[in-house]
Amino acid sequence: MGRAKIQKKVTALEQRLVVSWSRQLLVGEGWVFLDWKKPADGGAVAAYKIERRELPASGWTLISMAIESEATLNNQERGKEWEYRVIATNKAGEGVPSNTVAAVL
Repeated sequence: MGRAKIQKKVTALEQRLVVSWSRQLLVGEGWVFLDWKKPADGGAVAAYKIERRELPASGWTLISMAIESEATLNNQERGKEWEYRVIATNKAGEGVPSNTVAAVL
């Protein structure tokens, strides 16, 4: 079975508001610490949306919002493999979702 390549038209805003990770995430007993770099371009960031999904890949769920470029997510369900991503937002809209990081709690 072949794979179809999906193309997305990227707006000028999305090209600028790109979040990247500062370091690998830190994981503890039911918590995850995420740390990312602010976008280099695209204007002031109003907030960051933090999303996660259970692996194998399922749909993304908004689990938190942050104003700073880091967040500690408490009460994360244990015994599952989670994948996290961050999306920068401002008055013009949302940027491109970051690359993902995964953790088994």
